[in-house]
Amino acid sequence: MISATRRAAKVTLISALFSLTIGAVLWVLYWVQGVQIDEDGVLREAFFLLGLGWTFTLGAVAMLLTSLFLYFWNR
Repeated sequence: MISATRRAAKVTLISALFSLTIGAVLWVLYWVQGVQIDEDGVLREAFFLLGLGWTFTLGAVAMLLTSLFLYFWNR
């Protein structure tokens, strides 16, 4: 039977992989959309996608570290 701590580590690991996937998708969306400059010289880009991508990716790294800590703590 799996202990509660190992179960929490497994759930955290799955959440981290999901968050990492979302971060990568946001970066790909930014790349696909590209950057455009209007005739007026106004820069048009979805800059918020970069910030959200970094937020999800750094959150995933924090969750991965937490998952490793929980897994090896009760070994």
